[in-house]
Amino acid sequence: MQRAASGAGWDCASSDDPRDSLRRAFLHCFGLAIVDIAPTLHRQLLSDLFRILNGASGGLVIAYDRRADPETELWARQNGAWLYVPGVADWDSLSTACAEARRLHERKSKQDTLGASV
Repeated sequence: MQRAASGAGWDCASSDDPRDSLRRAFLHCFGLAIVDIAPTLHRQLLSDLFRILNGASGGLVIAYDRRADPETELWARQNGAWLYVPGVADWDSLSTACAEARRLHERKSKQDTLGASV
């Protein structure tokens, strides 16, 4: 995941702990987050994480699900995932998604700059 994101020009910060990810989201603005949503015991923390990433920083969330479960996909989309990626058997697809997220982020940044009052 980190290889795909850094290959698309994203600075990467990784964390295996949902609480640490939530803390980092409060402290920093992330344009893109790839979140492994498979551990269902952390759903409330992940829901909070999605809300923070989408809200304050306007970031995009790629929800990665190792199990490719339809209920998990529905949960991810209801919580604001920009993209749901089941299983990620094909790393080229993830690289393409990260590159597209980069283009969207840059376009949004230009709109924010152009729309700002001087």
